[in-house]
Amino acid sequence: MTSTLMQMKARALLPSDDEKNDEENDPLEQLKNRLFEYQKYKEIGKFLSYKIIENSHVYCRPAFVVNKHDFVLDVTIFDLINSFRKTLTSLPENIKEIMCQEIPIETKIRELLDILEERRHISFTEILKMQNTRVALIVCFIAVLELVKNKKIVAKQSELFSEIMIYKVYNEVEPEHKENNENKKQLW
Repeated sequence: MTSTLMQMKARALLPSDDEKNDEENDPLEQLKNRLFEYQKYKEIGKFLSYKIIENSHVYCRPAFVVNKHDFVLDVTIFDLINSFRKTLTSLPENIKEIMCQEIPIETKIRELLDILEERRHISFTEILKMQNTRVALIVCFIAVLELVKNKKIVAKQSELFSEIMIYKVYNEVEPEHKENNENKKQLW
């Protein structure tokens, strides 16, 4: 910068033969252009720093963990119904229900979420085969549909007509992030 200013001063003091050449290569204009460009970058830098501060309080929901070779197709309700029908027909015929048993759907939802807390994923047919009675099987199926509707779980499969896997969706912010958020709020 200093050398450019000295060069400009020297040219201004010395007489020049070719004024057209000076107008094309006018160092003053070049310096002005550089300063304007510098101002633009400085303003953009301020804008980006404000964006960083603004977005520092924004947290995204973490995605559920899926192997890239594992279960990438979304499952439709028809796929779940077909899998349910296969499991229902594969139940032994000697299961006879004599008493009417009432199973709350909330209980099955809690059971499914507890299973998914212990394991990262579980197959849909495995969940259905854990049920002892047809009523429990139907309530479990309804619980899975309810959890999918409420976006607590996700059903995926690797290819058409293959095994359906159930994954839990984690909506909550991790405890470390909660503590950091509380500390930030206290500082403000």
